[in-house]
Amino acid sequence: MPEDERSSRRYSEKEVGLILRRATEFQRSEPSAADPTGLTLAELEEVASEVGIDPAYLRRAAAELEAGAGSGPWDKFLGGPLAFVLERTIPGEFPESRFEELVPLMQADKNVEWREDVFCEHYFNRYPDWHSVRNDRYKYAAYYDSGPYECLYDLQEDPDEFTNLTADPQHAETLSKMRKRLEWYRKAYPAAKQQKK
Repeated sequence: MPEDERSSRRYSEKEVGLILRRATEFQRSEPSAADPTGLTLAELEEVASEVGIDPAYLRRAAAELEAGAGSGPWDKFLGGPLAFVLERTIPGEFPESRFEELVPLMQADKNVEWREDVFCEHYFNRYPDWHSVRNDRYKYAAYYDSGPYECLYDLQEDPDEFTNLTADPQHAETLSKMRKRLEWYRKAYPAAKQQKK
Protein backbone atom coordinates (compact mmCIF):
# COMPACT_ATOMS: atom_id res chain seq x y z
CA MET A 1 0.00 0.00 0.00
CA PRO A 2 1.48 3.41 -0.94
CA GLU A 3 2.48 5.70 1.94
CA ASP A 4 -0.17 8.37 1.16
CA GLU A 5 -2.97 5.74 1.21
CA ARG A 6 -1.69 4.27 4.49
CA SER A 7 -1.59 7.71 6.16
CA SER A 8 -5.24 8.41 5.25
CA ARG A 9 -6.62 4.93 6.01
CA ARG A 10 -8.86 4.69 9.09
CA TYR A 11 -8.15 1.72 11.34
CA SER A 12 -10.80 0.03 13.45
CA GLU A 13 -10.50 -0.11 17.23
CA LYS A 14 -9.40 -3.74 17.02
CA GLU A 15 -6.80 -2.93 14.37
CA VAL A 16 -5.45 -0.04 16.47
CA GLY A 17 -4.99 -2.41 19.40
CA LEU A 18 -3.21 -4.95 17.21
CA ILE A 19 -0.93 -2.30 15.66
CA LEU A 20 0.02 -0.83 19.04
CA ARG A 21 0.63 -4.27 20.53
CA ARG A 22 2.86 -5.27 17.60
CA ALA A 23 4.74 -1.94 17.68
CA THR A 24 5.44 -2.53 21.38
CA GLU A 25 6.77 -6.00 20.56
CA PHE A 26 9.06 -4.50 17.90
CA GLN A 27 10.33 -1.91 20.36
CA ARG A 28 10.99 -4.53 23.05
CA SER A 29 13.03 -6.58 20.60
CA GLU A 30 15.45 -3.68 20.00
CA PRO A 31 18.34 -3.93 22.49
CA SER A 32 18.81 -0.15 22.78
CA ALA A 33 15.14 0.83 23.00
CA ALA A 34 13.56 2.03 26.23
CA ASP A 35 11.35 -0.57 27.92
CA PRO A 36 7.75 0.16 26.79
CA THR A 37 6.05 -1.87 29.52
CA GLY A 38 4.05 1.07 30.76
CA LEU A 39 3.37 4.79 30.65
CA THR A 40 3.20 7.43 33.33
CA LEU A 41 -0.02 9.36 33.83
CA ALA A 42 1.64 12.41 32.23
CA GLU A 43 2.59 10.34 29.17
CA LEU A 44 -0.96 8.96 28.97
CA GLU A 45 -2.39 12.49 29.18
CA GLU A 46 -0.13 13.57 26.32
CA VAL A 47 -1.26 10.64 24.16
CA ALA A 48 -4.90 11.27 25.08
CA SER A 49 -4.75 14.96 24.17
CA GLU A 50 -3.20 14.06 20.79
CA VAL A 51 -6.15 11.82 19.93
CA GLY A 52 -8.79 14.20 21.27
CA ILE A 53 -9.51 12.67 24.68
CA ASP A 54 -9.92 15.16 27.51
CA PRO A 55 -7.13 14.50 30.05
CA ALA A 56 -9.66 14.98 32.88
CA TYR A 57 -11.48 11.83 31.73
CA LEU A 58 -8.18 10.00 31.50
CA ARG A 59 -7.32 10.96 35.11
CA ARG A 60 -10.80 9.83 36.19
CA ALA A 61 -10.34 6.46 34.47
CA ALA A 62 -6.89 6.05 36.06
CA ALA A 63 -8.35 6.83 39.51
CA GLU A 64 -11.06 4.17 39.01
CA LEU A 65 -8.41 1.68 37.97
CA GLU A 66 -6.33 2.44 41.05
CA ALA A 67 -9.34 2.20 43.37
CA GLY A 68 -10.20 -1.27 42.07
CA ALA A 69 -6.66 -2.61 41.84
CA GLY A 70 -5.87 -5.71 43.86
CA SER A 71 -9.42 -6.48 44.98
CA GLY A 72 -9.13 -10.19 44.30
CA PRO A 73 -6.83 -12.98 43.15
CA TRP A 74 -8.33 -13.08 39.65
CA ASP A 75 -8.06 -9.35 38.94
CA LYS A 76 -4.85 -9.64 36.99
CA PHE A 77 -5.42 -13.04 35.40
CA LEU A 78 -3.52 -13.19 32.12
CA GLY A 79 -2.43 -9.56 32.44
CA GLY A 80 -5.81 -7.88 32.71
CA PRO A 81 -8.98 -7.73 34.73
CA LEU A 82 -11.18 -10.80 34.52
CA ALA A 83 -14.82 -10.11 33.75
CA PHE A 84 -17.69 -12.20 32.50
CA VAL A 85 -20.46 -10.56 30.52
CA LEU A 86 -23.66 -12.33 29.60
CA GLU A 87 -25.62 -10.68 26.83
CA ARG A 88 -28.85 -11.79 25.27
CA THR A 89 -30.61 -10.35 22.26
CA ILE A 90 -34.35 -10.75 22.18
CA PRO A 91 -36.03 -10.39 18.81
CA GLY A 92 -38.50 -7.56 18.50
CA GLU A 93 -38.55 -3.82 18.64
CA PHE A 94 -38.67 -1.45 21.56
CA PRO A 95 -40.51 1.76 20.67
CA GLU A 96 -38.31 4.85 20.53
CA SER A 97 -40.84 6.70 22.70
CA ARG A 98 -39.89 4.39 25.61
CA PHE A 99 -36.07 4.64 25.30
CA GLU A 100 -35.86 6.92 28.35
CA GLU A 101 -37.23 4.05 30.49
CA LEU A 102 -34.10 2.03 29.71
CA VAL A 103 -31.58 4.63 30.91
CA PRO A 104 -31.80 3.77 34.64
CA LEU A 105 -31.50 0.08 33.80
CA MET A 106 -28.38 0.63 31.70
CA GLN A 107 -26.88 2.82 34.42
CA ALA A 108 -27.59 0.10 37.00
CA ASP A 109 -29.64 2.54 39.08
CA LYS A 110 -30.17 0.94 42.48
CA ASN A 111 -33.54 2.71 42.84
CA VAL A 112 -35.06 0.84 39.90
CA GLU A 113 -37.53 -1.80 41.01
CA TRP A 114 -36.81 -5.15 39.40
CA ARG A 115 -39.24 -8.01 39.13
CA GLU A 116 -38.35 -10.85 41.44
CA ASP A 117 -39.81 -13.58 39.27
CA VAL A 118 -40.42 -14.58 35.66
CA PHE A 119 -43.41 -15.94 33.80
CA CYS A 120 -43.09 -18.80 31.33
CA GLU A 121 -45.55 -20.48 29.02
CA HIS A 122 -45.16 -23.59 26.93
CA TYR A 123 -47.27 -24.72 23.98
CA PHE A 124 -45.92 -27.58 21.93
CA ASN A 125 -47.68 -30.59 20.47
CA ARG A 126 -45.24 -33.09 21.90
CA TYR A 127 -45.48 -31.99 25.56
CA PRO A 128 -48.32 -30.75 27.78
CA ASP A 129 -49.20 -27.06 27.71
CA TRP A 130 -48.25 -25.22 30.88
CA HIS A 131 -47.71 -21.87 32.54
CA SER A 132 -45.06 -21.30 35.15
CA VAL A 133 -43.69 -18.66 37.48
CA ARG A 134 -40.19 -18.87 38.92
CA ASN A 135 -38.28 -16.78 41.43
CA ASP A 136 -34.82 -17.18 42.94
CA ARG A 137 -36.00 -20.06 45.15
CA TYR A 138 -39.23 -21.62 43.90
CA LYS A 139 -40.71 -22.79 40.63
CA TYR A 140 -44.45 -23.27 40.28
CA ALA A 141 -46.05 -24.73 37.16
CA ALA A 142 -49.62 -25.51 36.16
CA TYR A 143 -50.15 -28.13 33.43
CA TYR A 144 -53.46 -28.16 31.58
CA ASP A 145 -53.64 -30.89 28.92
CA SER A 146 -54.59 -34.05 30.80
CA GLY A 147 -56.54 -32.41 33.58
CA PRO A 148 -55.09 -29.66 35.72
CA TYR A 149 -51.88 -30.64 37.41
CA GLU A 150 -49.60 -28.36 39.38
CA CYS A 151 -46.16 -28.64 40.88
CA LEU A 152 -43.99 -26.60 43.21
CA TYR A 153 -40.25 -27.11 43.60
CA ASP A 154 -37.78 -25.64 46.06
CA LEU A 155 -34.84 -24.98 43.73
CA GLN A 156 -32.37 -24.42 46.58
CA GLU A 157 -33.12 -27.72 48.29
CA ASP A 158 -34.11 -29.70 45.19
CA PRO A 159 -32.41 -28.22 42.10
CA ASP A 160 -33.22 -31.31 40.01
CA GLU A 161 -36.95 -30.92 40.76
CA PHE A 162 -37.58 -34.42 42.09
CA THR A 163 -39.93 -33.52 44.96
CA ASN A 164 -43.28 -31.88 44.20
CA LEU A 165 -44.24 -29.78 47.25
CA THR A 166 -47.86 -28.93 46.33
CA ALA A 167 -49.25 -31.39 48.93
CA ASP A 168 -46.76 -30.41 51.64
CA PRO A 169 -48.53 -28.33 54.35
CA GLN A 170 -45.25 -26.58 55.20
CA HIS A 171 -45.28 -25.01 51.73
CA ALA A 172 -49.00 -24.08 51.60
CA GLU A 173 -48.30 -20.35 51.97
CA THR A 174 -45.62 -20.41 49.25
CA LEU A 175 -47.95 -22.39 46.98
CA SER A 176 -50.71 -19.83 47.50
CA LYS A 177 -48.36 -16.92 46.72
CA MET A 178 -47.05 -18.61 43.58
CA ARG A 179 -50.59 -19.40 42.36
CA LYS A 180 -51.57 -15.75 42.83
CA ARG A 181 -48.43 -14.57 41.06
CA LEU A 182 -49.16 -16.86 38.11
CA GLU A 183 -52.71 -15.54 37.87
CA TRP A 184 -51.36 -11.98 37.97
CA TYR A 185 -49.08 -12.74 35.01
CA ARG A 186 -51.89 -14.40 33.07
CA LYS A 187 -54.02 -11.28 33.50
CA ALA A 188 -51.11 -8.90 32.78
CA TYR A 189 -50.26 -10.76 29.57
CA PRO A 190 -53.62 -11.60 27.99
CA ALA A 191 -51.88 -12.80 24.82
CA ALA A 192 -50.86 -15.87 26.80
CA LYS A 193 -53.05 -18.83 25.88
CA GLN A 194 -55.75 -18.84 28.54
CA GLN A 195 -56.36 -22.31 29.88
CA LYS A 196 -58.84 -23.21 32.59
CA LYS A 197 -57.45 -24.62 35.80
